[in-house]
Amino acid sequence: MAFDNSRKLRSRGNQVFKEACSECLAPVLRKGRFLNAGAFYTQALDASRSDDERAKCSKNLGAVNWNHAKMVLELYEDCRATALNDRTPAFYVEKSVEYYLAALRHGRASHQRREWMDDIENTLEGVVKCLVEEHAAVADRAFLEKLCWVFQSGLQPGARSQAFEKLQLGYIQVVFDDAVKELKRRDQASSGANYSKCLALLHSCSTPIEEAQKRAKHDSEAVSKIETLKSSINSCRATCESIQAREAGKRFRQESMKARDEASRQEFAIFALDKFKEAVVHARGFDAECEAEALACIGDLYTEVLRKEQQAQPYYTLVVKLAQNSDTMQSANWYQRAKTSVNLWFKRRHEGPKTSYSVLPEIKGDVEKLENEFKRLNTDEFLRFLYKAHPPRGNTGSFSLSELDGGTKSRIAVRKALRHYHPDHNTVGDDKWTALCGEITKLLLQKHRGVVQE
Repeated sequence: MAFDNSRKLRSRGNQVFKEACSECLAPVLRKGRFLNAGAFYTQALDASRSDDERAKCSKNLGAVNWNHAKMVLELYEDCRATALNDRTPAFYVEKSVEYYLAALRHGRASHQRREWMDDIENTLEGVVKCLVEEHAAVADRAFLEKLCWVFQSGLQPGARSQAFEKLQLGYIQVVFDDAVKELKRRDQASSGANYSKCLALLHSCSTPIEEAQKRAKHDSEAVSKIETLKSSINSCRATCESIQAREAGKRFRQESMKARDEASRQEFAIFALDKFKEAVVHARGFDAECEAEALACIGDLYTEVLRKEQQAQPYYTLVVKLAQNSDTMQSANWYQRAKTSVNLWFKRRHEGPKTSYSVLPEIKGDVEKLENEFKRLNTDEFLRFLYKAHPPRGNTGSFSLSELDGGTKSRIAVRKALRHYHPDHNTVGDDKWTALCGEITKLLLQKHRGVVQE
């Protein structure tokens, strides 16, 4: 008796469902018929007493909810869905998947024909394809994540579903695209990228992609897609981590340049150097542009903050090598600085001795005066004279002549002066200034030996 009642209710639902599928009806009328058909199918499911009937009723409910969802999706595209005062299509999609999965479970229990089961699986694949490829505005990250949970809850343990595998890939792709969008915000003037958010999104791909790999291990095409997507995720993660470290390094560099005492300046500069090197490690093998920019930052730090231009050259040289086949990198300001520095360094290495020798007659008077004062004055007095007569150029850090009182402080002061006047740290000026720094360095080295022996 219950079996006959369930069958009659399904039959009535089929009649109403057939009317609802007619596109000749107005959307509001179709909606009413979809709801009525669903009510009949629900009553039939409640009246079912066998897995066979439950399987058929569940399949009917899956079909009515999916067709209702498709109608609402089309109306959403035409901006007419609000006229129906309808729920979002996501609700009907979720109910459709739930019922289709229930139909598969009951179908296996009642030993339904293979063709009947395949028809449901093909329909589920069509649902996933429609959402991922045609209705991306509705199938956002949150919705696809929830739909993955519906599949996981509805599938029997160990059961394989190609629809679920495609859904997982679609979800991972959407999450990856959102992470890339977040990363690209760094180029916008109004708001920078949230690197922590980007990394969190990429990290959330880890579990789904591992599950997808396990499920698709016998499908070579799916495995290939997963590997490609995994490679893209790893590359994006490396880029994000590299930029994050580089930006932290830039902040430390700014703090170093603002520091008032030498110890703090050096400490912040070392922090910046560590972060720039970390950025290089993250980018290497994944993003040549990020690696080159981080190397350029190291070169700039040595040149502008630490005043050790010679140590900057290997990094600048690597920048030029990495960018030699990239027009994009060669147009960047950091590349232009690196290339200019490499060219100037090469020129000085090959032409420096000749150039310095040629300008010596022009600085002869300054050199003689320096030598006379060097012989006449003690270390502290000579440093005071030197800094007043020929003050260092560029960012020399903090240095107060009033602190000189001989002894240990004199040795420290001479070492600072050597950093300030060494020719390798004074390449911004003209040839005469570079040559004069060379002569000053010779005198300072003698003073340094003298104070060490005292």
